Amino acid sequence: MPNRRANLRLITRRRVAAVPAGPVTIASINFRGSSGYVTHGAGQTYMLGEGFPTVRAGLTMGWQVGVNATDRDTGVDPRFAGINWLNGGATNDFTLTLPSTGTYNINYAVGDASGGSQGTQITILDNATTRDTSGTMSTSGTEFYDISGTKHATSAAWVANSVAKSLVFATTTFVLRMNHPSGGAAVITHLVITQ
Repeated sequence: MPNRRANLRLITRRRVAAVPAGPVTIASINFRGSSGYVTHGAGQTYMLGEGFPTVRAGLTMGWQVGVNATDRDTGVDPRFAGINWLNGGATNDFTLTLPSTGTYNINYAVGDASGGSQGTQITILDNATTRDTSGTMSTSGTEFYDISGTKHATSAAWVANSVAKSLVFATTTFVLRMNHPSGGAAVITHLVITQ
């Protein structure tokens, strides 16, 4: 009898240990022009181009200097309904306070549901330390880039196929630096951070 109980406890422990924990969403931010433009998905909030520190949905976030914010399309997933954008030649930092140091999965959507974007460049920083840099991202129509540099033909394709990057943060200061080196506009549509 004792061996049977010991084996049962061992089997139970193995079953519990085999259940993987899913990622926890730290931030899911939809960039747009007005708060009530669309209804958010669960766990999502919005950014209307405000400066740091804006506190919303338990997050402290915002731009170094307020940016342009525009509503674009109510007929798409709410993550893609609007944009925050900069004129060509401008650079601005979006800052978010992370709950702790550690490894985070980062993804963003660069594009515009109602038009294109020309030459957006994104750098992810851990306070002042660069963790990731994109190439130059230009879109037309309803195309969206993810952090891996993949261009998706539609917002639905981004949702189904986008790939996040795992980045280590030694501080709690997450910075997304957006710039456009020349004419046109740099845009961001969505940012998601999980752990």
